[in-house]
Parts: sequence; C-alpha cells; structure tokens
Amino acid sequence: MLGRAQPVLSGMCRRGRRVLPHRNTTTRSGVTLSEVLISLMIMGIGIVGLASLFPVSVLKSVAATNMTNSAVLSYNVRGLRSSLSQVATGAPIWQPGLTVTAGPARPTYLIPAIADERVMFPRVVFRCSTGGTTGRYEPTWRTGTGIYADGNGDSTPDDPADATQWASLSLANGYVVDPLGSFRMQDAFSSATAANFFGNDGTNPLNTIPRFAGSATTLLQATQLATLPDSWLLQIESKADNFPVAVNGDNSFTIAFPDQTGLDQIVNPALTTSRLVMFDADLREVIVRQIAATPAPTSTELSYIGALPSGFLPTVIRIETQELRYTWLTTTRVKTDGTRNSDAAIFFRRQFGPNDERLHGAYVGAYVDGSGAAASVIVVKYDVNDPPKWKKGGYVLDAGRMRWYRIAELQTDFASLAAAKPTDFPGAAFYPTALTTGTGATYARIRIEGRVSENSNDGQVIVMPNIVDVFPLNPLSIRDIQ
Repeated sequence: MLGRAQPVLSGMCRRGRRVLPHRNTTTRSGVTLSEVLISLMIMGIGIVGLASLFPVSVLKSVAATNMTNSAVLSYNVRGLRSSLSQVATGAPIWQPGLTVTAGPARPTYLIPAIADERVMFPRVVFRCSTGGTTGRYEPTWRTGTGIYADGNGDSTPDDPADATQWASLSLANGYVVDPLGSFRMQDAFSSATAANFFGNDGTNPLNTIPRFAGSATTLLQATQLATLPDSWLLQIESKADNFPVAVNGDNSFTIAFPDQTGLDQIVNPALTTSRLVMFDADLREVIVRQIAATPAPTSTELSYIGALPSGFLPTVIRIETQELRYTWLTTTRVKTDGTRNSDAAIFFRRQFGPNDERLHGAYVGAYVDGSGAAASVIVVKYDVNDPPKWKKGGYVLDAGRMRWYRIAELQTDFASLAAAKPTDFPGAAFYPTALTTGTGATYARIRIEGRVSENSNDGQVIVMPNIVDVFPLNPLSIRDIQ
C-alpha cells in the first residue's frame, strides 16, 4: 500500500538474500597454567602408583623364586631318603666288610640288619666305639657299651678278625640329619661335640640332640649332598685366542690361563665343588668340566676331568664354584614303635654361628581363651644383649618335641615371664613361674600359625634364621628301612 512503511527483515538484504550476522572468527590457542598443573598432578598420581608396584613385584618375585627352589630341594631330600638309609635314619644298616671309625667327630653309626632286631631297638642307633672292619657275624645288639658279635655268649668275639665294638645311642628326644651343619658347626666351636650334636647354650655345644652327617665323610661330600645342585657362583671369566691343554694320562687334563694368577685362592675342590664352563668362538657350544684339584700357589693352570670333544677350542672360560645358596636339614621325631616322622627345613644362605642353634628356655602351650576359641603361644627367655634372629614369618623349633612353628606375631622385651603371659590366658590353666634353660632375663611372646601340637611347660626352642619353608616328609617305619 502506498504511503505505508515496509518492514525491514533482520538478516535479509533488499534483494531477498539472507545476510549472516557478523561473528568473531578468532579462536583461542594453548592452555592455561592451571590446566597444566592439574594435568601434572593427575599424571604424578599415576606414576607414583605405578612406581610403588615395582618394589612389591621384586619382593614377590624373590619370594616366588625362593619357594620354587625350596620345593625342588625338598623333593631332592625325599629322593635321598629313599636311596640312602642314613639320610632317613642317620645310620646305614650293618653289613660285613664295612670300614668303621670311632670318631671323635662323626663316628660310624649303624642299625641292625635284621628287621626284627630293629624293632627290638626302635629308638636306638649304635655308635662305633672301637674302629676297624666289620666281620662275618652281626654284633649281638643290646643297650649299653662294649657291644660286639657274641652269638654263643662266651664273652669272646665270634669272628676274631672283627675288633669293632659299639655303644647304644638313644633317639628318644629325636635327631637331626644335617650334613653341612655337622662340619660347619664343628669349625664354629672347634669341638667334635658340635659335629655330633645339635644345639648349644651360646658358648658350648650340648650333647642333647644327636646330629648325623648322612653319608658325608668330608665337607665336600656334605656340600654336594645338602646343596641345591644348580647354585653356582661366577668367580672368573677368562678370554683368550688359545688355552693350552696338556694330557695328564689319568683322564685328567691341565689347562693354562694366560691372563690369571692366584687361582689357588679361588678354587679348592676339597672344600667346594668347582667347575670350568667353556665356550667356543661363536658362543654356541658349551662344555662343562669339573675341576680336579687345587692349583699350586701362583699357578696359572687348572686340571679338570674328562677330555674335550674333538675340534672343540675354548675361547671363553668361566670358573664357577658351587654356592651354598639353598641347603637343607631334617628333624625327626621317633615314636615308641620306631616310626620316624620327619620335616625338611630349607634354608636360603644359612648361617653357621653359635646363636643360630642356641637353645632358649620356652613355654610352648595351647589353650582355650575366654571366648572359647583355641589359641597357642610360645614364650621365650633370651639374652637381650644377644637376641635371636627372629622375625614375623620365621620359624621356631620346639627342640624337645622336634616340631616347627611359623611365627605369625612377635612381641619382645617383656621384663618378666609373668608380663609375657597372654592377656586372654585362662586363670585356671597351667602357666610356668620360671624357665630353667638359658641365662637371659628378657622374654618374648610368639603367636604362631596354626596350633601347638604338644605342650612343653619348661621346654627349649631354637630360632633358626633364613628358613624359607619347612616341608613334612613321609613317615618311615623302622621295618621298612633298606
């Protein structure tokens, strides 16, 4: 209509085209400082959480390795018990023609060859008191001393050529088969008693618990018997274009090391097994040979047993010694019928000092607390100036019962036996007023995993460090020993 104002449409031009409103097309770039800090904080939390897993994983890995190797070694012990009666019983079966010794350290021990006679002496072994060679007739076994073959009772030996004599040794308190400890503890105390008996008072060995070396007569044999075979320690790695080899003629050979001296300070096969690990030039073929003898002082040569394959030329040789990393001992309880119930304790780098086998006075007891729940406690008397090497997860041996207990909780530094008494201990139950073993005046309270099997009101315990685990072994009847 003429004369009326036309409306103006927003965003439209006069010709009908839409006009977009003006916008600022400039975009912001980068981040603020607060955003950077928040990002760093979140990332830091994640890194710290991840880093905390590494020490845990390392500890778990070490524990898994220890448990695996200890389990393997426990199976070795089972195999040794099956093949060597002296590993199971501490003594082999009597037979004619045996060379026997009277000690003083590690005398020969024997048990009767006839099963019915073994049953007559179920908790006894016989110790050689006069050495020699066993004759045609088995001794007339009895308890006491001066035992020899006297089948007709005329007080003269049945075989005049057999001068050996024997004395009975009671196993009523149990016994220990400990090849390595027999030699190492003898050195620690400079005493044959430490070789033949387990436990001490901190100063002197005690002749309470018999200790047997199994079949070992030398430290080298004990090392080979009681150590995990694949524990080896690298001593020297030598490289050369040529290692001269000489033939000795007795299946042994001598090899010269042009870059080594003082090998006698490293290798002593009389004490520890040593070996040569030889590689060819391509490091593809490996030959292992046992070292035969200790080299002379300043020598650059080692002798080994067994010829090398034809055409094999070593260019890298490693000298390794067997490391006493994983070792074992067994403790045995002997029932009145002669049945042996044994446990194998597996060590990681076992220590051989007086305090590692020290007997401490102890109360070992099981009881029912006020709520009716079963509970157990071990209260130990010790010297605060020379305390046992105990910790949570370690083991305690009830030396009077030959039973192992694992420490679940440890509280130390009680001033008296009464102060160490558990607060939930029933008032009507027996609790000792004194412990006779040991010279210390400080007490510890130990809670164990599981339950005490047998109470010991005035007993003795040994706290042995570095035990990985304790494995129960199959019971053995005295009749079944072969």
